[in-house]
Amino acid sequence: MRFLGQHCGKVMQLHRLTVSLVVALTGLALAAQLAAAQPVGPSPRNLPPAAAGSLAETLTGSARQDYEAGRVLFEDQDYAGALLKFERAFESAPDPRLLWNMAACEKSARHYANALALLARYRKEGDLRMSEAQRAEVITLIDTLHTLISRVHLVVDEPGASVFVDDRLAGTTPLADTLLVDLGTRRIRVSKAGFQDQVITQEFAGGSELTLYMTLPAAPRDARITVASDAPSAIYIDGRLVGHGRWEAPLVAGEHTLRVSAAGMVPYEKEIVVQVGQPRTIYVQLEKDERGGVPTWVWLGMGVVAAGGLATGAYFLLRPSKDADFTLGTLSPGAVMLPIRVSH
Repeated sequence: MRFLGQHCGKVMQLHRLTVSLVVALTGLALAAQLAAAQPVGPSPRNLPPAAAGSLAETLTGSARQDYEAGRVLFEDQDYAGALLKFERAFESAPDPRLLWNMAACEKSARHYANALALLARYRKEGDLRMSEAQRAEVITLIDTLHTLISRVHLVVDEPGASVFVDDRLAGTTPLADTLLVDLGTRRIRVSKAGFQDQVITQEFAGGSELTLYMTLPAAPRDARITVASDAPSAIYIDGRLVGHGRWEAPLVAGEHTLRVSAAGMVPYEKEIVVQVGQPRTIYVQLEKDERGGVPTWVWLGMGVVAAGGLATGAYFLLRPSKDADFTLGTLSPGAVMLPIRVSH
């Protein structure tokens, strides 16, 4: 009995080992079929006569060259390069079996959502070329990949925004379908011109489904600007008085005219450019007006020579009060430039 018990134990142990080996070999065979970047050739009766061979036999020209290069890169574990080659081969010769190869690249790179999308397309476009066994295999693999992704219902308050998953464009709002996100830590970014980008970094569990809401606030259109002077001056922006001595406030981005003036001082005037998100400080040190408040252009007018061969004329200046503004009259033979008081 003891011998029989030992013998039965060894038989059971051998049986378990055999079963484990069969399961392992079956799993390896399935994985090898996907990793080889080429599905098993469908039965000739399910294919048009011209496509009865393998991809290596049916592809020609640049499509075949890209396909062969893709297989080499895949075996070298350069999945991004292999994917690029298979995509180029598909552009030249849209054989649905190349979709399987592309899915193999994405799956090996752990881009499960992309692999799932390619397999769904392969199942649709290559159905007539697949045997029953291959259809069953595709369905099984699709079911497995569903456990490795999360379905995200993304709700964004702005239409026309670009949605990126790990900096890869996934669509434009409103999304036509749920967002498929690989398991693990993922970064979802929503971007639209004129609005601030919104980013969600989150851990996603495979086989889950959730809803995310994102609001895009308007991007700032101004920058904070500070203007200060060492005199009790008047500060003007685009001709509008905004403060005295010191002024600080947000200003819409773009070009503006800054003017700082004070009694008995030479006015300061300059074109400034305000850029979004770039605060700026301008300190103005006014100079004492040694010419009694006469604007610079009046002094320059002293050197004007009349055009058209006219003799140089003398220009007479009347000294106004310090707070007078000036306008330029019409220049003609015998005319003089006179300061004109502006009513206040």
